[in-house]
Amino acid sequence: MKATKATLALACAFGMFLTAPTPASAKVASAGPVVAAKDISIASSLCSTGRVVSIAANLPIRVGPYMNAELVSTAQRGYQYSCWGFTVSGDWVQACGAYSNVWIALKWGTNGTVYTYAACMDDV
Repeated sequence: MKATKATLALACAFGMFLTAPTPASAKVASAGPVVAAKDISIASSLCSTGRVVSIAANLPIRVGPYMNAELVSTAQRGYQYSCWGFTVSGDWVQACGAYSNVWIALKWGTNGTVYTYAACMDDV
């Protein structure tokens, strides 16, 4: 089947992806070791004080735990935030010495929630 601009536009609009078979001679590149936000225990212990601090400069804060979610702010090293006490799984990112899909939920405004990389936050 030949993909036209219209078919590609529809596929993108409905979240479908067009794929082609992988040749038998193709080699899969290793992504390297997978580390979950410094270590596995950080997801349950992060935000135990109700406040976290950024350990990174220019840390994106987004409306969802995805790289393409709207950017609402950028944290600098040392900025502190109130947090909800939970983490979520989102896009995988390489940041702050970890390759992880763990994002922390931060309080934003009165009752809002925004997200950033859990690996780049520490308890205050």
